[in-house]
Amino acid sequence: MFLRFGETPPITLTQVTATSERPGSTGTYIVRLSPANQRKLRVRNGAYLDVSYGDASVTACLSVDPDLDDSTIKTDQTIRTAIHLEKILQGSTKSTLVHYPAGGGGGDLPHPIVVRRSAFRGPSLLNRLLKQQYLMCFVHHALPEDMEKPIARLAENSMAVISVEAGDKILLIGSNGKKRSIRCLRLEDSERLPLQSMHTVFKAPAYQQRRMGKRRAGEEPLGLPWITLDKQARIPLDVDPWEPILIGRYPPQVLAAEIGQVVSAVALSALGGAIVVPDGVKQAYPWLPWAIVLAGLVTVLLLIWAKIRSRL
Repeated sequence: MFLRFGETPPITLTQVTATSERPGSTGTYIVRLSPANQRKLRVRNGAYLDVSYGDASVTACLSVDPDLDDSTIKTDQTIRTAIHLEKILQGSTKSTLVHYPAGGGGGDLPHPIVVRRSAFRGPSLLNRLLKQQYLMCFVHHALPEDMEKPIARLAENSMAVISVEAGDKILLIGSNGKKRSIRCLRLEDSERLPLQSMHTVFKAPAYQQRRMGKRRAGEEPLGLPWITLDKQARIPLDVDPWEPILIGRYPPQVLAAEIGQVVSAVALSALGGAIVVPDGVKQAYPWLPWAIVLAGLVTVLLLIWAKIRSRL
C-alpha cells in the first residue's frame, strides 16, 4: 500500500463485535478501538476514521475503549451494515466475527477490517452548536425526472431523522471526507428502490446480490435507507451507486430560517437609533441619523440575500 509522506499507516483488525456502551455517539455512528490502536493511528478520541472491509468503506467516529484488546474493533450495527457485515451481534446470536489470516482456515470474515485516519475532520463548530444528527444511506442513481438536476431525494422518515423538510439543503459527506451541500426533496413512498437499472447499469457488489436474493426469497435483510443523487452530484464526492454516505442538515440554512426575526430586529434598532440621537450630536453630525438608517438597511438587505442564497 502506497502512503504519502507523513501519512499514518492504517491498522488491521481480525475481530468484530458490537458496541454496547456508546460514549461520544451523540448524533453520529461510532467504532471503538483500544488505546494502543488509537496511538498507532495518532488521532484524538472523537476523531473520524475510515473503516474498510474488502472493497467497502465507511466513515465513523472513534470512541476509545480502555478494556478492548488490540485485535478487536467494536462497531455500531449501521456501520456493519454499510460495510456488508449484516449479522446481528447480540442476544442468542454469535457475538463476534473473526478473520483468520491465510493458512488459519475458516472464520466469519474473508477479509480483515482495515482502519485509517479519515480526511473528514468532523463536524464544524456550528454543526456541534446546532447538535448535528447524521444519517447513513446507500447511494442510488437519480430518478429519471431528476437527471441533470442538483437535488437529492430522501424518504420522508429519513428526512424526519435529520430534521429537514422538502426544499431544505442537506450536507453530504463521502467516505473520503469530501463534502457538499445539495437541496433535498421527498422520495415518494411508491418508489421501490433499488430500481432494475441499478443492477443493469451499475454492477451490484456481491453482498448486494445476496441481499436481493434474500428479498426474492421472502426475507427482508438488514439495509440502509436510500438517497438518490445525479452523477454531477456524485462526482465531487467521489461516490458511486451502492456505496454508503453520511448525510446531515446544512447548518447555514438552519440559521437562515431564523433570519426573518433578525431582519425585523435590525430594522427597528436602526430606526430607533436614528431617532434617539441627541440634538447636540445631530447638530454636529447632521448626517449621522441617515448613516444609522443606511447601515441598518444594508444589513437587512445582506441578511435577506443570505436567506435567499441558502435555499439555492
